[in-house]
Amino acid sequence: MIELGHYKRALLIMGYLLKAQSATASTLSTQLGVPRTTVISAISSINEQWPDVHIEKAQQDYTLSSFPEWLSEAGLLKLLDAHLAEVEQQAALQDAQQVAENHELMRQNGFLAPRLSP
Repeated sequence: MIELGHYKRALLIMGYLLKAQSATASTLSTQLGVPRTTVISAISSINEQWPDVHIEKAQQDYTLSSFPEWLSEAGLLKLLDAHLAEVEQQAALQDAQQVAENHELMRQNGFLAPRLSP
């Protein structure tokens, strides 16, 4: 999970909802790399602290029903895209590290044949 300040987290949630039109808390959590409970509390905070922003919940999906005029949509989407790329890169690094650790564990426990030297 990625550590984010509350302001950046709010911007990323708004950006994701702007881009995707709607999303569940689980989707936001997975895509943004933050815990689901953090997403839910952040949405409550956004609705309380940002008078010109409103995020609605219908069934399981959240939607951005009002967006501030003073906030640049293009800038918000650029911030979101950079963050999503960072989350994807971290996931790929964690996957590669896990594969290497699993391979080493299998080698140590004798599940892999020793390499033959030429």
